[in-house]
Amino acid sequence: MKPIYQLVIPAVMLTLLGCSDDDKESSVVDTSGTVIETKFDGIWLSEPYGKGLKISNGSIEAFDYTTNFCLLDFSTGFDTESQLNDFLSMSSQQSEIYLFSDYGTSEFHAPTPPYVKYSQLPASCSNGYEKRWEKMDTLAIL
Repeated sequence: MKPIYQLVIPAVMLTLLGCSDDDKESSVVDTSGTVIETKFDGIWLSEPYGKGLKISNGSIEAFDYTTNFCLLDFSTGFDTESQLNDFLSMSSQQSEIYLFSDYGTSEFHAPTPPYVKYSQLPASCSNGYEKRWEKMDTLAIL
């Protein structure tokens, strides 16, 4: 059974990202296929916790990894950078980001593990992600 936060957090993030925001500050969605760029774009890893985020072109992929596997936790889309500001913050040096939606709100939250920017995905994620439920099915067969 999954801890409750692993079920609730993706649902909360999807809800937040689904809300409309009339303030299109850093990024503008263009139906002609224009790329959405944000200050959060890139691959961010929290190595001690085996967690990662891949943020690019209007989507976020959150994954758990070790040297042997890479499991997709959830993926979702966004329209503007301001939507990301609802659950991510960046250090003043722009070298780390913090996912505080697991730990409270942007105004009040517990200390969060930092995600550090990397140039590429971990080796175990280089061929894509396994979906968590597919891995669970495989384990159930064993």
